[in-house]
Amino acid sequence: MAAAAGLALLVLALTGSVPLVVDVTAGRAEGVAAGAAALTVCGGLWGVLPRLVRRSGPRAGAAARGVADITPVAVRRGLSRAPRRQW
Repeated sequence: MAAAAGLALLVLALTGSVPLVVDVTAGRAEGVAAGAAALTVCGGLWGVLPRLVRRSGPRAGAAARGVADITPVAVRRGLSRAPRRQW
């Protein structure tokens, strides 16, 4: 809950500072447009994107992601004296 509140305050700070700077440098209409664009981007990245990723479901491990198993063969077979790492 506290993390969500912190992100909400960060979004408000970002979307408040962007139109302020653009308003001073370019004009009122451009500042409002920049503020709306910043709010849309922040809302999309922190609100919509995580829900889309979560909706896609869990993956079935590294093979489903196309990631090769880079654990050395000796470690996989238990022939190494080094402790096995959790990859």
